[in-house]
Amino acid sequence: MTTNICVQELWGTLSKCINGAIDGTHVSITAPKEHPEAYVNRKGVHSMQLQVVCDHTGKFIHCYTGHLGSVHVVHFMRSEVFQFLNDPEKFPNNYHLLGDAAYTLHKHLMVPYKDNSHLTIRQINYNKSHSSTRMAIEKAIGLLKGRLRRLLDNLPMTRTDLIPKYIIACCVIHNICLCLLRHDHFQPLAIAINAEPLPHINEAIHVDILVDRNLRDIARRKRDLIAEELPIQENV
Repeated sequence: MTTNICVQELWGTLSKCINGAIDGTHVSITAPKEHPEAYVNRKGVHSMQLQVVCDHTGKFIHCYTGHLGSVHVVHFMRSEVFQFLNDPEKFPNNYHLLGDAAYTLHKHLMVPYKDNSHLTIRQINYNKSHSSTRMAIEKAIGLLKGRLRRLLDNLPMTRTDLIPKYIIACCVIHNICLCLLRHDHFQPLAIAINAEPLPHINEAIHVDILVDRNLRDIARRKRDLIAEELPIQENV
């Protein structure tokens, strides 16, 4: 994760420095032979999850996969990306990622304000800018699945040890295609595969994440400052 973008024209109305956008998606798979129920997501589909970070061009700069469909997004807090969040060297000049409401606010990860029906005009304006800017990752995931349609429909693989490698390979192909279209040089992609054993399907999964209150306050102040500096858009 070394790509640093700080150009308003590329990232929309959020003019603060942004490393990239982060999001997750489910890849539908054929029901595995062992513990198939552990792979059923909230939509009742067998799947494996993929978390990606992209730059302003839609190119992936980090991919993390291997979690079962039933695993809550909170488990992604164990990924390499979230270890990076606490490393200032990974986010020089106060850079940050953009994530949706499923993620936790962090100094280096900006998420939208929770809509409690009492948001200020500035906060609503920030959420609108945040959403339009973060569309880069949604478009990237859509392009990935549109180009490699096995990820969109159903992945006919039962070897759960090979599925993550297949998904990562598709992400690499996605980057290669973008580089070829733009006559750009291919850059190494940071990848990570979940290597934790299959959780017991009859036990609730809990992850305790200790959030430093001081860091949370810093993150809130940073987001508030960005919200105050953003020009008010039309139809807000």
